Amino acid sequence: MNSTTRIRLLDFSRSVAVLAMVFYHFVYDLGDFGYVNMITVINGSWKLFAQSIGCSFLFISGLSFWVMASRGISWPKYTKRLVFLIASAVLVSGVTYIQFRSAFIFFGILHLLAACSIFALIIYRLPVIVLFSLAIGLYVAPDFYFSSDYYSDKINDTIFVQKYISWTGLYNGRTGSVDFYAFMPWSAAFVFGLGFGKLLVKHNYSTRISPLSFKEEKTNKPFAALLWIGRNSLLVYLIHQPLLYAFFLGYKKLF
Repeated sequence: MNSTTRIRLLDFSRSVAVLAMVFYHFVYDLGDFGYVNMITVINGSWKLFAQSIGCSFLFISGLSFWVMASRGISWPKYTKRLVFLIASAVLVSGVTYIQFRSAFIFFGILHLLAACSIFALIIYRLPVIVLFSLAIGLYVAPDFYFSSDYYSDKINDTIFVQKYISWTGLYNGRTGSVDFYAFMPWSAAFVFGLGFGKLLVKHNYSTRISPLSFKEEKTNKPFAALLWIGRNSLLVYLIHQPLLYAFFLGYKKLF
């Protein structure tokens, strides 16, 4: 969608999530450079804050997918976005492997978003009630699986204790990754967003008139900047952490 047909509420919501993510990564880098206690940053309420940001991205992405699909999927645009998303995920994996080695990001938020974008093609035509039921199923599946007799019987089977199946959510050990979002349960947020979008947005809708009475972007620069962040959230995601890291490196050398 271009700027004349985009629902501004989605852009605004996405920009808020991006800014929250930048703030958390700023605090994370404070811990990484020793200015605050890193144990505090990656546990408790801070960990919950980080996970809520991830869930908001997934929910908004699910809703956005339906906004796109309800108008008819543009396959060239979908493919271009998916390829860029996968390439970005691979880039993140490569860079973090160089930086963190065994703690690299092998299935983070971008990997999950790419997987959900493909999964959505299979499920987006399902009725809303089925989508919500599926989301609940994805959310509870790991806990149900690990408490089942089947898992107890298979616990000694090597395939069920290897990290390479951890991306599914059917792995009960520690991955060691600095950012990890398994398909189950986290894809539930995406599916919830997809179902919620179907409740709000009808087929073949028009977005020429914004659902919110926002001022025109040209006369409201701060709001225009927020919308730009929302429209370019993937770009901001890719560049903000290297910029933050460079800032802290420079600050540490100067002071």
